[in-house]
Amino acid sequence: MTEGWVWPLLGLVTVVILMFRSRSDSVAPSSESFGISLHGLHSDHKGIFEVNVVAIEFDELGLVFYVNGKYGCSHEPLDIDHVHVSAYISGAEEDFSSFDPAPADEPTEQRIGSLVNLTAPVVLGNCGNGMFRAPVVNHDRQERVLNAIDRLDSAARRMVEKLDSEFDGYSIEGESLENIENDFMNDFVVREIMDEINREFILDSGQLSMRVRFVNGEEQIIEEVPLTIQMKKEDV
Repeated sequence: MTEGWVWPLLGLVTVVILMFRSRSDSVAPSSESFGISLHGLHSDHKGIFEVNVVAIEFDELGLVFYVNGKYGCSHEPLDIDHVHVSAYISGAEEDFSSFDPAPADEPTEQRIGSLVNLTAPVVLGNCGNGMFRAPVVNHDRQERVLNAIDRLDSAARRMVEKLDSEFDGYSIEGESLENIENDFMNDFVVREIMDEINREFILDSGQLSMRVRFVNGEEQIIEEVPLTIQMKKEDV
């Protein structure tokens, strides 16, 4: 799975799902994202915001960081417009900014008990205490990954259409499925898409340095939290 197989296998899953759809009214299962929570981070920062955990996902949105932690007392209400993260990965700086991972018609609830989701502008009361969650993504990479996934889906559909047109009936089990898998994995377009997506996964083992900035509506940085994460090979 770690050597470029995850995304073409998702395409293969799409092939199988489409086959089942053409033969039944069953609802296709949704695909899972791939993520890891990294607790081994270090920060000497003392302020209103304290980062405790950074969760990392790589899915159809590309590389996503979920910055999680606690916030404490401030002397006045805090207007948080968005969160910006500068991550130094393999010697290069990557910029990530706030987004809402929920579907457009089901926006994330911003306050759940003492937890505040920083997915949209929010005001934190003075001398309040609670927890925060801030999803951030590189929007340029997100767009490229979404385009690649659309192409992967189209490749899967073309294969199903070809099978439907060339064969009166075909098995989606055993040796027949193995042949379908081999054909899909070795398709030139699919391998090209696989390479494109792999290039978007930019994490490497070693030290990951990040600066998390909480920004108000006037683009003023309210607070900046520097932190480092030691990425192990198995984490990557």
